[in-house]
Amino acid sequence: MNGDVLAFRPIRIDFDPPVRYFRFSAARSIGAEFPIVKFYVGASEQQATATFCTGPSCRRYEGASSSSSITHVVVASPNEGQPFGYTVSALTAIRDPQPTAGPFIRVAQESAPGLGDFDQRVLGITRPWRAPRGWEPPISDVYFYDNDGWNDVSYDGPPSLFGLEIDASRIGFVEAREGLSLVVIHDKPKQQCPLDLINGGGHAEMRLIFDGVASELTITIQDGSDPTESYDEYEFDAQNRIFTALSDWNSPNTDGFALSGFAGDWTALVSFTEADRDPTTPPFSGLKSWAASSSDGPGIPLTLQADLRVQLKAICLADVNGNCRVDLADLMSFASCMHGPDAPIAEECEPFDIDPDGDVDLRDFAKFERSFSGSGR
Repeated sequence: MNGDVLAFRPIRIDFDPPVRYFRFSAARSIGAEFPIVKFYVGASEQQATATFCTGPSCRRYEGASSSSSITHVVVASPNEGQPFGYTVSALTAIRDPQPTAGPFIRVAQESAPGLGDFDQRVLGITRPWRAPRGWEPPISDVYFYDNDGWNDVSYDGPPSLFGLEIDASRIGFVEAREGLSLVVIHDKPKQQCPLDLINGGGHAEMRLIFDGVASELTITIQDGSDPTESYDEYEFDAQNRIFTALSDWNSPNTDGFALSGFAGDWTALVSFTEADRDPTTPPFSGLKSWAASSSDGPGIPLTLQADLRVQLKAICLADVNGNCRVDLADLMSFASCMHGPDAPIAEECEPFDIDPDGDVDLRDFAKFERSFSGSGR
């Protein structure tokens, strides 16, 4: 939503389906007052939070709910019935994931560098952020810059999208217009003045090794366009199989990248490791933790240790007929596999161990029900 608006009556923005978070910026005309912004959770009216964004003539408005229950936003003149002028830009909204087909991402981490015991060290399943088919955003709308604000060289999307924290890295997946995309973000940017805590900058060297990707991956985001951050390098090897990212960011910015085009039965090995041909620099600094982000929960904590690899693997949960949809055929198979807590499972039932905790029980069925789409969908 962009454009100059001259309003003689309140402007209403509807969300269908409802959302759990929204944000936009509003710049007022010279001599004008800022609008009043309210949002609605059911019949409950709430005031949007307003903070200065790029200066005294601009404010950022946002609102949040614990679930996808914000139905609409109303932008009104501070003087009822009187015209007022402002510019609205960068409207962003987040809603809880809807039932959908796979793939999902299985996350495992080896117990020691080089050991490779991933099947014995499965940490959980993450779910990519998805939009309705045909409405997928370009990845630049997910990892976007506020070129007129605090973060003109930094991630400036909602921190809640990936669960960003200061001195932490996040890795997650988004169904974007460019295809399934892997996103890495180091640190949390300063987004409000003067309320946010400020990160101290940092350094990261990462290597990603891919296997089984059905199409050629492309680098779609390269954070770090600040001339003072000339250290940053992002590149594939000649076979498009090994990707190296060298990142150096200054306070209060972020760094990171996105790779797009994941398809097929692929696997990725990700690690912080020596990659800059300078053994005197550590693989990371200014970071205390990292995690795999998921659209349906808090994400999966990962151990931050040099050379300790994380395995990301595309899987189709609760799907046994190979169409990567959870339909009636899968429901029939699930019924024959659900034997309760701690009961051993046959190999053909492993796709239904969605937790994964080694059995097929009611917890798995609750997750199965969320993804069930019915026959032919």
